[in-house]
Amino acid sequence: MDGLLLSGVLGLAGLVLWRLRVRDELPGTPPDRDGRGLIGLFVLGFLILRFSTQAFLSNTGVPHLEDLTVVQTVSALSAGNAVTALALLLLVRRHPSGRGALGMTAQAQGSPWLAGLCAYLLAIPVIALLTQVNFALAPLYLGEAAEQELVQGLLRAFIEEGARSSATAWIAMGIVIPFAEELLFRGALYGGLRYRLGPWRAAFFSGLIFAVIHLDPAHILPLTGLGILLAWIYERTGSLAAPALVHILNNLVTLAVQSTLSPEDLT
Repeated sequence: MDGLLLSGVLGLAGLVLWRLRVRDELPGTPPDRDGRGLIGLFVLGFLILRFSTQAFLSNTGVPHLEDLTVVQTVSALSAGNAVTALALLLLVRRHPSGRGALGMTAQAQGSPWLAGLCAYLLAIPVIALLTQVNFALAPLYLGEAAEQELVQGLLRAFIEEGARSSATAWIAMGIVIPFAEELLFRGALYGGLRYRLGPWRAAFFSGLIFAVIHLDPAHILPLTGLGILLAWIYERTGSLAAPALVHILNNLVTLAVQSTLSPEDLT
């Protein structure tokens, strides 16, 4: 309950800051973007991500993937995401709008960094509430034992293998992966869906796809909510900088909280 109260206070602070410093700097009509061909770019980027990550995982020299440490796994994931981000930035140069199609040009209105910080504060109570609801519902579709094993198994590996003291793990999960995911899911996927479906339906479906592709059924609701919020802040600012900042802050704070846990906390 204390955690939910704190998240509510932070969300209120974000709302006040948004109304005082951000809202009036944003245009009444969000900037338009040319979304032609971005769905195909997303599909190609996703395939590059899958195959490059698999290649890096195979290159670790560990015969069985389940024997990989957390640091080895996130290093391979980070390398795959970095390759994907570079490929997307190179491929989008053929688009009529260039990198602007992925929100990588100065189309932003106001300060995307301040907007991103406010959006992160606004997201905290929403994600916290969705997480509580998800944990209440997860045993119904996963089974209680499976849900506990899925969540605690990942946390236990992160804590016991020393990943929380690894700079590689922090850089990979806190910076490289969220930036690449923003290019792929907000820049390409949301941008392409928006062109065909409009902003609200595009935000919902891109958020849902974002959650499903993470293959983390124990967190399906908060991941979907986060994906929708990231699409909304991208829509409002016209710059990928704002959702990228929200995503990076979310991952870094999550890692920081997990780093305070001990194995006894999971029993």
